Amino acid sequence: MKLRLMIFACAAAVASCALVFTRPSHGDAASDVRRPVPAARQDGSIPEHVAYDFLFRRTARFRKKAVEAGRPEVPDAAFHREARLNTAQARALEEVAAAVSRQVEAQDARARVVIERFRARYPGGVVPRGKKLPPPPPELRAMQEERNAIILRGRDHLRGLLGEQKFAGFNDFVLRRFAGKGIFEEK
Repeated sequence: MKLRLMIFACAAAVASCALVFTRPSHGDAASDVRRPVPAARQDGSIPEHVAYDFLFRRTARFRKKAVEAGRPEVPDAAFHREARLNTAQARALEEVAAAVSRQVEAQDARARVVIERFRARYPGGVVPRGKKLPPPPPELRAMQEERNAIILRGRDHLRGLLGEQKFAGFNDFVLRRFAGKGIFEEK
């Protein structure tokens, strides 16, 4: 189940990167949540919602493992030190990550229903000879945009909890750590 969820989350992240839109940006903060993000930035980094998706999933996963192991204290102290978060800020990150993870999981569950309905049209995954596979259901695009917006709202909530000055440094750290070139390269 965990593997399936991880595969689906990765597939969703890749799918979100594949959604390239050409609407112009007006640069206001509110449009960042509503407007789709290009698959890759000109500098080669991945979109901000993908970086924060990695951050929130990682944080929630560490918290869950700590609780399962009976260690409810801050579970990822090394990461928090690297991010220069104090205990209260680390807990704020964990709370936001948990809330975002629950919302994203619910959104992914709704998307799975649509995907399964689409797949049911082609038993065994076989498209009848002479027919082309139709495009994915259009509601998936809207669901992906809402998934991205959930993540960006979590980022904005964290910004409010940390304060603008602290968040600016933290955001730089997150984007360097999770959205920089070579994120998928082994170190």
